[in-house]
Amino acid sequence: MLPLRCNSRIVLRSVSSSTRSPLKSSWNITRNPSYRPFPVLSRNLVRRNESNCSSHSYKQEYEKQKYDQLLRESIIQSTIANGSKVGNGSTGIKDNRRLSLRTIFILIATSSTLSMALYVVIQLVKFNEEDSNESISRKHIFLPLWLNSNLLYQKTFSFPGGLNYLDRDYAAYLQTEMAQLNKSSKSDLNNYLEILEKDNIKFTILEQVSSNIRVKKIFGLPLTVNCLEDSKFQIWLETKYPSISGIEIDIEKSKVEDKRTSYNAFWTVKSINISSIINGILIQVGLKLDHLDTEAQMKSRDRSRGSIHEVPIVDMKDNSIVNKNRDYNVVFTGEFVIKDKNQFEEGILRYKGTFDFDHLMINRGVKIQSMDLIMRHKSKPSEVVKYKLM
Repeated sequence: MLPLRCNSRIVLRSVSSSTRSPLKSSWNITRNPSYRPFPVLSRNLVRRNESNCSSHSYKQEYEKQKYDQLLRESIIQSTIANGSKVGNGSTGIKDNRRLSLRTIFILIATSSTLSMALYVVIQLVKFNEEDSNESISRKHIFLPLWLNSNLLYQKTFSFPGGLNYLDRDYAAYLQTEMAQLNKSSKSDLNNYLEILEKDNIKFTILEQVSSNIRVKKIFGLPLTVNCLEDSKFQIWLETKYPSISGIEIDIEKSKVEDKRTSYNAFWTVKSINISSIINGILIQVGLKLDHLDTEAQMKSRDRSRGSIHEVPIVDMKDNSIVNKNRDYNVVFTGEFVIKDKNQFEEGILRYKGTFDFDHLMINRGVKIQSMDLIMRHKSKPSEVVKYKLM
């Protein structure tokens, strides 16, 4: 008989054949060294399967934890990146609760417009309720719209157009003067500027250089001052203090005949003179005595009797040109050619000046603030020499 193989299948066959020869099969089972009972084999297989399942579940758990960790790190990094973008001004996570800049601007403009409209209505109601003995009553309403601080740049206006915003009285006077001076076919403004440069400014420049020691040493006396063929004359307006631009409404109510009320609105510029404001407050409180308003009556004290009597003041409306307290400057610049009598020496006079409103009736108030003499070097014509005269 052939020896049995160490195989479970053969062993199982020998077991299955036990019905024919029980003894033989039992002997075969006991003599087979590799035989193991079926229950023992099943238990080993179960243990092996359990070990495989436990290792597989551990690996799945590990992979899940690793994925969760990577997900958390990704969320944290994206949150930090979005926070840095928002801090730098860029749009991160959009917040729908915030209002857009356009909406904010519309709300501010609407509220400001409604407030100013309400203010105008209140002033009109008060003006209509006032009882005045004068035949014509006037009311001025100013609506501020823009602030000019004069910190980053100097606010300038054209001449004479800017006078309609800064000084309407002087603008009216200047228009009348220009119309009266014009005897040519030129426009009133061009004719006025030509007279201002060739007559008033030239006279002042000639007076200044004739008394300058350096100029007399170089050119001698007499000397000539003439305008350039291509004139570089410029003139403009500058505000002295910070100002507020806005709309001014003039209301005039007449009590004679038709009793008509007229309205006139125009753009204007109001200067903010801090010292003048403080001075006015002190005068109203009674802590300081200064110039009173022209519409009121100045009171003078009679020292002999200790009484106060009223002295009427002449209305200066028609002579408003003599007003000296202006909050702007009329600035002009230009150049002249200076030569000696024999025209051997030649130079350029570059000047800058303003209007002196204290002496406006004398040579139109022209006042030179600074002046330079520019000449070419005699030995080196390519080089330019500059002398500070004023």
